Amino acid sequence: TLRYAIPDSLDGKGLDATLGVYVEGERIAEVPLTSRYGWFYGRYPFSNDPSQGNGHHFFDHARLKLPHTVPAGATVRLMLGAQDRADWVAIDLADFELVDPPLAMPAGALSLAAFDVDPRGERESGTGVRAAIAAAQASQRPLWIPPGTYRVDGHLAVDRVTILGAGMWHSVLRGHGLGLYGKNTPHASAAVVLQDFAVLGEVTERKDHLPLSGIGGAMGGGSRIERLWLQHHKVGLWFDGPMQGIRITGLRIFDMTADGLNFHRGVSDAVIENSFLRGTGDDALAAWSGEQSNRNIAFRNNTVIAPVLANGIAIYGGRDMEVRGNIVADTLTQGGGIHLGNRFKAVPLAGRFAVADNLLLRSGSFDPNWRHGIGALWFYALDAPIAAAIDVA
Repeated sequence: TLRYAIPDSLDGKGLDATLGVYVEGERIAEVPLTSRYGWFYGRYPFSNDPSQGNGHHFFDHARLKLPHTVPAGATVRLMLGAQDRADWVAIDLADFELVDPPLAMPAGALSLAAFDVDPRGERESGTGVRAAIAAAQASQRPLWIPPGTYRVDGHLAVDRVTILGAGMWHSVLRGHGLGLYGKNTPHASAAVVLQDFAVLGEVTERKDHLPLSGIGGAMGGGSRIERLWLQHHKVGLWFDGPMQGIRITGLRIFDMTADGLNFHRGVSDAVIENSFLRGTGDDALAAWSGEQSNRNIAFRNNTVIAPVLANGIAIYGGRDMEVRGNIVADTLTQGGGIHLGNRFKAVPLAGRFAVADNLLLRSGSFDPNWRHGIGALWFYALDAPIAAAIDVA
């Protein structure tokens, strides 16, 4: 996984390029690069119009599975060759990992391959995928996504259904407006299980009036979301309650134009843990008690790197929550590492909050609007006094 930047086009619609991957001097692959997701302009909530000035954000992630395992100790170079089209490439970092083989289809599962879908991603497969989800729900059999890339435009409705992939590097859903959505409250979805696949969107600018989350709606009743790769959405996961009972584990969330995750309005008994987020466009992890109080939410053992705007972890109102064992590093502006506050018309903080065993690195920032710095750990009683007990250790 490469975090990089390349020049944008003059019209802001983006340039595409490649970058060679060389192992011991031999070119073995090329990384596809684009500026379509990386450059924002103007004032909040920003746009893709370079004429508005104030170009920023810059960085995007490219994922590439190499054709073979690179031996330990080998020299890997990322280099522009004669065949690569880019005036320049800025490389922030490269993550290397051993990708596990594809998982096997579970016994009794219903295969997506039995429906009218294209695993090469050349043809839009939304009708077939929706039919497969409906069949899995009706039969109460898990739906299996075989290795491949399936192009789906628009939302996929999920309720009392299990969807399993072969792994986040192997089973890929991608498309415009793509998101897996629970039902709206007061009839929230329940018993939804989503595991081991990628959900890749095509969101290039922040439009807050559009529902463009990778995962959205309301899902409770013991729902579980595990080992998903979410990228290029407005928000990775946005839940609108009231809803109760969801566990989120082992996610990778990259390149959002807004939040990584937000528990909003009356969400209770929710956990996100052991997840990795980099390059979100607003709060990476948030709980916002708008209209109704959130309760009993835990943020545990997550890693948050380089949120472009706002905080690493933010709690706006609510009661009885835990922020424990997280790492937050390199916040950029208008936020800090961990924040608790009575802001944005949230139901005020109440009960007890535990903020413990967290590591905050370079996570204070300067707010150019307020003209002062913001702490790595900060509290703000803007709308009302803070009466909750907050234990920091």
